[in-house]
Amino acid sequence: MKKIIVALLVLVVASAVWAQTPGGLSAAKSTRMEADFTKIVTDMGWGTVDTTRPVLAERMWDYYFFYPVLNKDKQITGYVWWAKDIRIASHYEDILVIINPDGTLQNWWVSANTRHADFYTDFAKKTQGAAIQKFIGMDSKRDWNQATDAVSGSTFSAYKFFGELKAVLACFKIYVIDAGKLIK
Repeated sequence: MKKIIVALLVLVVASAVWAQTPGGLSAAKSTRMEADFTKIVTDMGWGTVDTTRPVLAERMWDYYFFYPVLNKDKQITGYVWWAKDIRIASHYEDILVIINPDGTLQNWWVSANTRHADFYTDFAKKTQGAAIQKFIGMDSKRDWNQATDAVSGSTFSAYKFFGELKAVLACFKIYVIDAGKLIK
C-alpha cells in the first residue's frame, strides 16, 4: 500500500512539474483575440483592419476569413488573415499574414519572438528579423529553396512557417481571387 501511495505522489509531482514547464505541447494556449491581431497591423504601420467586411474563402467554412487592410485614404491595400496556436515543432505560435490583392505576401508576423531571434518583431522600431523578410513577395506557387530559405537554428520552424504561408496564399488565390470575391 505504501508503494502505491508513493508511486501516486511521484506521478502527481511529476505531472505538475511537466505542466509548468514552458514551451512544448504543455505551453499555454494563446489568449489573443481579434482586437489584438488588428492592433498588430496598426502598431506596425501596415494600415487599419476593416473587421466589418470580412471575405470568407469559398468552401473553407470559418477557417479562412480575410479582412481588408485599409491605408489612411481608406483604400484597400491588402487582406489580413490570422490564426492562433499553429503547431511549429514542439510549441505553438500565432501567425498573422497580409496578402496583396494580387495574391502575393505583403507582410507577416509570428509570435515566435522568444524562440527564434530571426523572426523577432520590434514593435517600438517597427522592424522584423531577417527570416521574416525572406518570404515577402512570395505567392502560392513558390517552392522552398533550402539554400536561401533555411534559417540557422530555426530551419525546421522556417519550413513549417513556409508551409503555413503557402497554404493561406493558395486558399486566397483559389477561393478569393479566382472566385471573384475581392472587394472592389
